Amino acid sequence: MSESHPETSLSETSSTDSTPSAAASSESAVDSAMHVTPSVGPSISSEPAASHGKTSNESSAEAGLPPAPHFWTRNRWLIPVLPLAVYLLCGWVEPSRTPPAVGSWMATWAIPFDYYPAYYFFRMTLTLLALLLVIPGIRSHLAGDWQPFRWHGVSLLLGVFGAVVWVGLCQIPWNTGCVQMATWIGLGDGAHWLVGSAARVGFNPWSDLDATPGALSLATFLAVRFAGLAVIVPFAEELFLRGFLLRFVQREKWWTVPVGALTRLAIVTLIVYAVVTHPSEWVAAMVWFSAVTWWTARTQNLWYAVQVHMTTNLCLGLWVLWSRQWWLW
Repeated sequence: MSESHPETSLSETSSTDSTPSAAASSESAVDSAMHVTPSVGPSISSEPAASHGKTSNESSAEAGLPPAPHFWTRNRWLIPVLPLAVYLLCGWVEPSRTPPAVGSWMATWAIPFDYYPAYYFFRMTLTLLALLLVIPGIRSHLAGDWQPFRWHGVSLLLGVFGAVVWVGLCQIPWNTGCVQMATWIGLGDGAHWLVGSAARVGFNPWSDLDATPGALSLATFLAVRFAGLAVIVPFAEELFLRGFLLRFVQREKWWTVPVGALTRLAIVTLIVYAVVTHPSEWVAAMVWFSAVTWWTARTQNLWYAVQVHMTTNLCLGLWVLWSRQWWLW
């Protein structure tokens, strides 16, 4: 019994000795915390300086704000509409062999036919500038599986076949039925204003260039003519028709509709567009536009539709030069 007292005394002594050590450890922790605290201030103040190189979208995201909308995201409709709108607006006052009736409102804006080469150069230049302006938004906001400059053999063959069909159907007299109908119902200059021209200008570079003031050389005119016929116009029209219009009639957020998707309303829209924009060649236009629409629906590639259009127009231009059927261009 007496041996237990020394053990108790030893335990109490040990407990008492450990108290200063715990106190020292606590004081050390406090000193350590006090030593780290000053470094917090500079660390916080240095963060704004590091954010100077960040974009506004990154800074907005870090702040919990939505990113600033991209220009083409806010104005998607401009991508497909602007180039063709410029082309058509210029077409309404394009010089014609048959000027509007004297006293009509169209006569006020009529440009003499002698200025056709210069005006065509002006028209193609404006349309090309509009295309270059919207190109940055095409791939990301419009075309889907774009793949530019990747050529498809079927597109080329379909383009050649389309040119043959177009030339053949345009020889049929009743192909001009829409122009006659516009005359019968008394549209007159209104029809000319709506479609730009009921018939093509039919400019003959071999003879008409000599009569134009400040005329372009034959080589220059043909280069500009084929650039517009086989590159600029197909690009602008396909962007509008298959890149926008046929998708817009299916859904308000047209950019979410796959390229080449079709509904009954889209098919009706296609037919109306073909007839209205080619009233003097409405049969050929309906057949050709339907064939290209089938190919686009099969491939879901807007660029392939542009290829068909380019090839057809190139073949038509070469045919016109060889056959002298100027009324086809």
